[in-house]
Amino acid sequence: MCKIFPFGLVFFWMTIIIPLGISLDDSLYHSAATSLSAAPNISNGPSSICATKPGNQVLLTIFIQTDSKSEENSFKVFNNRNGLWEEKLAKSNLKSNQLNRYDKCLFFKSCIRFEMYDTVGDGIAEGYYSIYFDDVKVAYSQFENGMERLIFGISCENEL
Repeated sequence: MCKIFPFGLVFFWMTIIIPLGISLDDSLYHSAATSLSAAPNISNGPSSICATKPGNQVLLTIFIQTDSKSEENSFKVFNNRNGLWEEKLAKSNLKSNQLNRYDKCLFFKSCIRFEMYDTVGDGIAEGYYSIYFDDVKVAYSQFENGMERLIFGISCENEL
């Protein structure tokens, strides 16, 4: 699915994988989860974390609620610059049975690719991941397979 979302004074393209239990609320221009747990706290947002970074950077926050087999899970974040994907963040050995949080400051006009992996191919049994970009929820998935890819941000139309 591809849709244009307003993001401040500009628009950006997103590709989202919509698992069961998720619906899109077009009147609010963001994804709205139904029958899902409350959103994690992202109170120390861009103003506190990315304020000291050069340029116009905003916060990318990734929450991953793991199960007892978190050693099977890992993820990577890439940023597209001039047509080339650069790895910006990669994590494995996540902590089991808890909510893991990862923050990364990225330029506001970024095209971002997020990839979630499970080495066995069964996903996170009782878990999920959610992604926030500049305090806006851009993804939620219960991740039930071996790999998911999400592309979002500004200037991503050539990557879809």
